[in-house]
Amino acid sequence: MEKKKIIIKVAVFSGLVLLIIIASALYVTDSNFRLSVDKFFNKEVSENNLKTIEISSEDNPVVHAYDKYIVVLTKGVLKSYDKMSNNVSSLDINITSPMMSSNEKYLVVGENGGKNFCVIRENELLWQGSVDGAISKITVNANGYVSVIVTNTTYKSVVIAYNSDGVELFKTYLSSTYALSSDISNNNRYLAIGEVDYTGTIIKSKVKIISIDLAKNDPENSIINSYESEPGEVITSLNYQIGDNVYCMFSNYIQKVNHNENERIIDFNENTLFADIYAKNSLVVFEKQSSSLLNNEYQIKIINLSTKKESLYVEDLTLIKSLKTSGDNIVLNFINSVQVLTKKGWLSKKYTSTKEIKDIVVGEQIVGILYKDKIEIIDL
Repeated sequence: MEKKKIIIKVAVFSGLVLLIIIASALYVTDSNFRLSVDKFFNKEVSENNLKTIEISSEDNPVVHAYDKYIVVLTKGVLKSYDKMSNNVSSLDINITSPMMSSNEKYLVVGENGGKNFCVIRENELLWQGSVDGAISKITVNANGYVSVIVTNTTYKSVVIAYNSDGVELFKTYLSSTYALSSDISNNNRYLAIGEVDYTGTIIKSKVKIISIDLAKNDPENSIINSYESEPGEVITSLNYQIGDNVYCMFSNYIQKVNHNENERIIDFNENTLFADIYAKNSLVVFEKQSSSLLNNEYQIKIINLSTKKESLYVEDLTLIKSLKTSGDNIVLNFINSVQVLTKKGWLSKKYTSTKEIKDIVVGEQIVGILYKDKIEIIDL
């Protein structure tokens, strides 16, 4: 009797596994089956059926999403909204032309071309700072460490690093190159700077890795690794991912750099239209297919940085207006619709609209659909 029970349990378990495999295969290959599943799990949502934040284009609002909040800055007041569109906090911020950057629970707001910036964690103002010169870019890591790129000084660029308490750690001065990107690793050990040299006949880009511990006492001798791009390449962005690996996007390729080695990750070609290095532990590439065997012109390629495994998403893809990522979310703006994908290339949410979508903002747990007079909220 006991043996019979074990056989029954094994048979039931095997049947469930087989059912899951068949359902997964059907979901990937059968669009009608996929549509039925998406409707059953309420993956499809539409305009005017979501929670909404009212805004006015006359106030020139600046909108950003981070963690599980959407923030709107107008007339010196930063308002935070949760997934139910409740105004959960309001902060007075003396910044009129803001740039925003975030990482998990931290948000940093800087005056574009100005001196002031502030750091916020879960809607609470932690500290404020100012620089000599003009802020051109500002970033924050998952622990609240901040890097600021400053121009309009006697140097072409100055990069300043701060810890999570607002204490300045060090400054790096660039006399012959311009810093376009910077980021601090999530273990707080390294600062990466992407810089460009325009002085010669051919543009050159370089990535420098600085040891924060060494730089505290001797900034001039704190560079522990560097990578120089191929001639004519301009670095457009960089972002720390796993451990001390920083992924650097140039005009035509993505390079991995860390404290002791460099590695080419992907080369772009004539079919590459968009690429993103900000999805958690992933690279995302939107490209035109070289052939139309699947009757789709475009595809999303998602590269897992740990396993190097590639996932593809090809269903219902047309040319996108923009691609944005945050955490595990990959969000595609198709002008009149938005698709939210997982890092495995599965559809998480699909949003449709009768009007043109102005823009989208993406946090780890929330997406905002922007119009002139409102923001509609997709809860992830």
